[in-house]
Amino acid sequence: MKIQRDLLISSVTITISTVFLLPYSSSDGFIFNFGYPFPYFTTYDWSSPIAANEILLMRISIDLLPFLINVIIIYLVLYLILAGVNKLKTFSDNAKNQ
Repeated sequence: MKIQRDLLISSVTITISTVFLLPYSSSDGFIFNFGYPFPYFTTYDWSSPIAANEILLMRISIDLLPFLINVIIIYLVLYLILAGVNKLKTFSDNAKNQ
């Protein structure tokens, strides 16, 4: 199976958008996990506001392995959907020609 670049870009975009569009899970009120089907983006809710010597990126964590697994899963789902649609189109075209 050759990797289709457009489909891969769509998979990455969908995976990243799950952080913003789907609900989060909270483990203890301090850690909030985002991402679907496997959480890969974590934010930490510290009780103190952001200090002058720290940046917002110090309060987040991105796990690359679950992110890559999510991209692969979404890629495969999209690939199977498109393969099914193409098969239905060819079946429909063959039925019209006969």
